[in-house]
Amino acid sequence: MKLAREGVRVRVYEVATAIDPARRTLIVTDKFREQMGLFADDAIVNEIRVFELFANGSQASVELDRPDLIIERADLIKVLAKEAMAEGAEIITGRRLVDLKAHTLDTDRSPPSAYSSEQDGADARTRGAIQLTFKGSNPAETFVTMADTVIGADGAFSVVAQCAGWPRQPTVSLMQAIVELPDDMSPESTRVWFELEDTPYFYWLIPEGSGRGGLGLIADEKPDGKNPQEALKSFMEKQGLKAMEFQAAKIPLYLKWIPVHRRVGAGDVYLVGDAAGQVKVSTVGGIVTGFRGAQGVADELLHSNGARSGQTEVGRSGSFLTSRASILADNAGSNAEIRALRRELDLHLGIRRAMHDFNSADYGRLLGLLSNSAKSQLGRFHRDEAWRLMTHLVLRQPRLLSLGIRNFLFGGGFGDSVK
Repeated sequence: MKLAREGVRVRVYEVATAIDPARRTLIVTDKFREQMGLFADDAIVNEIRVFELFANGSQASVELDRPDLIIERADLIKVLAKEAMAEGAEIITGRRLVDLKAHTLDTDRSPPSAYSSEQDGADARTRGAIQLTFKGSNPAETFVTMADTVIGADGAFSVVAQCAGWPRQPTVSLMQAIVELPDDMSPESTRVWFELEDTPYFYWLIPEGSGRGGLGLIADEKPDGKNPQEALKSFMEKQGLKAMEFQAAKIPLYLKWIPVHRRVGAGDVYLVGDAAGQVKVSTVGGIVTGFRGAQGVADELLHSNGARSGQTEVGRSGSFLTSRASILADNAGSNAEIRALRRELDLHLGIRRAMHDFNSADYGRLLGLLSNSAKSQLGRFHRDEAWRLMTHLVLRQPRLLSLGIRNFLFGGGFGDSVK
């Protein structure tokens, strides 16, 4: 939206034949409101004011100063598409990216004034440093276009990343069931259980309104980890809950910073969001961080020479902008947003490494260490401002630091078994 708003011509390529994505409820911090502005309410279905935490017979409740937000993924994608078009972007559906490579036949890469008409199965630009090939809804259809800059926003299994030479990133499985909320549960409360026999992460139950909620978990990334669907069904039985439907996804597993920029021939390729693994590995949440990655790349392009007069093609099959920008500075980014995002993701990686080999007694001890002062800090700062949260939390309860350091130093090595 920002690129189109700033006068860049934008074309969005969507692999589906219509903007009708699968539904899945997600929980985000109120940072989402800041990012989305007036459009946030179109995707929000509920607000969470209390977290109830359970581990090894211990329990703790944390009241949030700023409520977390429950959003519906399908509604979010639809509102983004609607507002992008309102800003002047074009959305082209039924286009699946199958190839991206340097275009070497043309040395004049000034942006063309219009697309050529489709002839012989090709919708081809005559100028551009990078050639992109799409398949249509009919497998026999092939469409070709050119661009000087490509932004891959096409998810954990990014074709843009694969074609441009990035290694495939590891993923973990998310499994969620839609259930009726227990009678004793407030619609403004989220429950979190640490059940180490099933997952090194946690179970969650997040109300989405109308007496329903999403009960889910992140699977163990180890090859011999418990099957997430079987674990979820067993946990539902223990809680006396029944599934109305199941939802599943593969989520990138952040193990180190993924460079966001590469050169392909004379062109530039960028990755944002899940395609770049921009996911908080402590909680495996990626909406806010993905938006931050996209913001950083957009800022870089808009503030580079020639971007305003360029032409962008953005999409879940890949995003493409005619400009000559590049993000340098050890590929962490030459702007503040990208650098800050890398620091945030690395901190969440440190938190996950410190906690990943906790046992049930460790989590019970952790909840026991949450004094009223410590819980007030958990409620004051959210997980998208982790540096401030951790600083204030340790100052209020220093013993939390010693518990984390012990597991960080002597744990089993988070991510070592991931392929």
